[in-house]
Amino acid sequence: SQAHYKRMYPPTSCGGASANQKQQQHDFPTTVGSADVAIFWDLENVRIPAWCPTITASEGIRNKVAKYGRIVEKRLYYDSRQPSEYTAPRTELDLSGFTLVDCPTRNRKETLDKKLIVDVLCFAWERASRGAKACVVLITSDGDYSYALARLRDIGVFTIVIYRPDIVAKVLIDNANVVMSWEYDVLGGRPRVEDEEEPRDDSVDSCHSAESKEPLV
Repeated sequence: SQAHYKRMYPPTSCGGASANQKQQQHDFPTTVGSADVAIFWDLENVRIPAWCPTITASEGIRNKVAKYGRIVEKRLYYDSRQPSEYTAPRTELDLSGFTLVDCPTRNRKETLDKKLIVDVLCFAWERASRGAKACVVLITSDGDYSYALARLRDIGVFTIVIYRPDIVAKVLIDNANVVMSWEYDVLGGRPRVEDEEEPRDDSVDSCHSAESKEPLV
C-alpha cells in the first residue's frame, strides 16, 4: 500500500483559513522510511523566533522528518558578516548537530542560494548514482529554489519544504512533495500568554486563534 501525505496551509487571517485554501495529497512508497535524509536550512530566510529556544527548534525539525528515514546531514547556511547574523545562536546550532556553512556574499547576490543548491544536488546525485533512496528537507521560503525541487522530484528524490507562511512563494510549495509551516507545524505555534489580572475581551478571540497551537489541516 501507499501512504498519503497532506500539504498543510496555515490560517491566512485572524478569521481562520480562507475559502481558497486547499489540501493536496501525494503518494510515496512506504519505503521512504529507509531513505537517507538531508536537511538544508537557509537561515537568512527562516529564522528562529525569539520566543523559541534553539534546542526546541532543532528537536522540532528532527521530530517532523525522522519518520522519512535516517538523518545523515544537517547543514545550515548563513553569512556570519551580515549584521542580522551577529546574534545567531551559532553555538547552540552547532551543539544540535548542524554543520554551519558560512557564505560570504563577496558583494554578489544569491551567493548563499547557489552554494546551498550545489550541495543539495551533490547529495541527491551521490544517492541516485548508487540507487539509494533520498529525501531532501529544505528550510526556506524562497521561490528561487523551486526549479531545483522540481528537478529533484524528476529523479525520484522525495522533497520536503519547511517554510515561513508570511513570506513563502507559492511556486515553492507547489514543487514539493510535503510542506510544513515553520511556526505552526514544526515549532508548535507561538505560546499564548494571558494576563489574568485584566478582563478577557471575547471580541478578539478569533484573532488570538491564529497564534494558537491548534494543528493545521
